[in-house]
Amino acid sequence: MFVRRLMTATVLVLTPLILAVAAARWPVEHALGFRTEIAPQFGVTTPFTGALVLTVSNQGFLRGQFRSDSIRPDPLYGRTVPVTGAISGNNGIQLQIGGAFNPISIVGTYSNDSITGNVTRGIRARGIWRFHATRVHLRNPPQNT
Repeated sequence: MFVRRLMTATVLVLTPLILAVAAARWPVEHALGFRTEIAPQFGVTTPFTGALVLTVSNQGFLRGQFRSDSIRPDPLYGRTVPVTGAISGNNGIQLQIGGAFNPISIVGTYSNDSITGNVTRGIRARGIWRFHATRVHLRNPPQNT
């Protein structure tokens, strides 16, 4: 019983530290810019593209905005939509692009300079869609993301 309580207490104490370590990979409370592509895993087509700006909190939560600039027909074209999400200690990331109506949900992994994952909902087309974002320098980072 004592060992069980000790393990539970250890997990509760270490969980915030694990998230803090994950969040430390990207600067905390600074805007990070990315160029994004969403394309089918199989087949050849012009990808959906856009600009993503994210800010990481101390707790590993993400907030930001996305602006589509695709040359293909895109329901988000020219619009700036909110982005929310979270990162985990094992380099996992979850993102939700757009508001409550048909958001694009992404589950994947992140590194210092990229995000890669699968689109789990929001693209109204058949097949598996992949998300890739490459970190870029922001010339004029937004003040509030």
